[in-house]
Amino acid sequence: MTFTRLGFVLTLALAQVGTRSYVRHEAKEEKTMAAGDIVRWISNTSGAWSLGTNWDTGAAPSTGEIAMFDGTGLASVLGGDESLATALGGIIVEPGYTGNIGASGSPLIHNVSQTSDDRMIIFRGAGDLYFQGGGAGLGKQNYSILVDSPGSTVVLDGDANSEIDVCYVKAGTVTVSGGVVLLLHVSGLGSDVTLNEDATDPVRIKITGGLITSARTLTGMELYIDGGKFLQTANMASCNITVAQNGILDYRPTSTQAAPLNDLFLDGILDYRNAKFTTSYRFLVIGRLATIIGTAKEGFAVVPTGPSIQVDLRENYPE
Repeated sequence: MTFTRLGFVLTLALAQVGTRSYVRHEAKEEKTMAAGDIVRWISNTSGAWSLGTNWDTGAAPSTGEIAMFDGTGLASVLGGDESLATALGGIIVEPGYTGNIGASGSPLIHNVSQTSDDRMIIFRGAGDLYFQGGGAGLGKQNYSILVDSPGSTVVLDGDANSEIDVCYVKAGTVTVSGGVVLLLHVSGLGSDVTLNEDATDPVRIKITGGLITSARTLTGMELYIDGGKFLQTANMASCNITVAQNGILDYRPTSTQAAPLNDLFLDGILDYRNAKFTTSYRFLVIGRLATIIGTAKEGFAVVPTGPSIQVDLRENYPE
């Protein structure tokens, strides 16, 4: 096999690997809110979710209904225990709503079993959102969340029973403090997302703009960077990673890896300046457009207990 042939195959792989696994999941981002009656927040005095007079129907949203915050009432929603104990159809927060939902240390808590993944939270408000799912003795809860709110702060928390199928961030500052996020997709230039160390490993992360900072040790997941920057301040192991030419991976492992990276396809920027430990891999492809900053050449260690393959297309196709 000639280098020309090999280069074509591997360049094609760089373009395709990391995207093929997202087709099914990205389709979920386009789904619409399930049909249901809309109940509007009308209060101009901060109050509890459960208080009926804060809603236009005289009662808090019940099973299958959609809670709407469209600016009809501008007051904030108080958080705390027992805030939200019904299987909603969803929550929509429009730009005209300037209040906050929950507060730091006192989130809006959804403490009821709700297993349908058609339950969506669409947040475009001008205030902040503090939301917590899950609870002792409850069944699995499923959500899909869209955040498109420049200047707002969104904090998502939960336990092992709280599962976010898709968290799609177009704009805003989002912190995932706990719970399970299956697919995290960050696309907006003004997006700033943080994965705390207590958050459960996502299955897939895709970033096409903005910043993701992860303090969580990531294991056995897929990471696709095609724009923006992914800053990993903890270790990664057994992961499949693609850094396309518009993406930046700033990797700062804090200890020796428990297991090597499976695949690393690099055609963007790898910043290894702040890494304190070497990074092992099983299959590494460095594309023609790749840029490596720091001591990555020394940082990449051959896996001592298994095969390791490195292909550097910059050497095969010198400028």
